[in-house]
Amino acid sequence: KFGLMPDRVPDLYTRALHSQMLKPVGLSLHIGSNITDMDVFDRAFAIMADCVRALPGPVDTLDLGGGLAAGIDDTALKAYAAA
Repeated sequence: KFGLMPDRVPDLYTRALHSQMLKPVGLSLHIGSNITDMDVFDRAFAIMADCVRALPGPVDTLDLGGGLAAGIDDTALKAYAAA
């Protein structure tokens, strides 16, 4: 809906680094809301890690967001947190 596809991140971040008007400090990822499958977080974090590794310099801030569905089975949530 908004943002970039992951394959565009390295080029645009690099362009921002070389801009006199921009100072990139990090990346933000929001995977949506009403999430019921904790594997979605694993996939999103892996994509973010790939993006960070592809950047030409350090990243000071990572903003990883998303929302769990109301009434999600807390057994899955506790297992994910413990992993």
